[in-house]
Amino acid sequence: MWKSPTITCVSILAWKCSKIARPVFCISSGTAFRPRRNAWLAELADGPIEGGALTDVRTMAVSKVTRWVAQFDPESKRSVLCCTPKVITGTRSASLIWDLDRYHKYYLCQNRGQKFMKGEVLDYTVLVKSIDGESGDWVATKLAVPKLKVQFPPME
Repeated sequence: MWKSPTITCVSILAWKCSKIARPVFCISSGTAFRPRRNAWLAELADGPIEGGALTDVRTMAVSKVTRWVAQFDPESKRSVLCCTPKVITGTRSASLIWDLDRYHKYYLCQNRGQKFMKGEVLDYTVLVKSIDGESGDWVATKLAVPKLKVQFPPME
């Protein structure tokens, strides 16, 4: 866990297809978070904000195309915000949180089952930021999102 709210982890993910391919499950990012995170909040690609509980039910939470997803840790009073300036879209693309008792793993899945042509490039930036001072009402997280968007403007 980061100690400073000023640190943002930036991951630039790019793949170039070397032959015609149809991946079953293409994961852009897989990040495991402690199981004590008990809630999630997300901004969907078309604007609405949705949230829910993480209750170790062994299913995928969220399962929608998003601009950002956050998980709340009540013990540390922090959230972890994962943001993609360019929304990941494509056949059956989605942000997922694998809701298990040992961790809540965040996945960005793109283009499951879509055909890619030789030379095609998949290119995404994933931002991960620790947000201090979150109380579970998501105010601190929601205030951090516009600041992150200034640093890393959305790409349509």
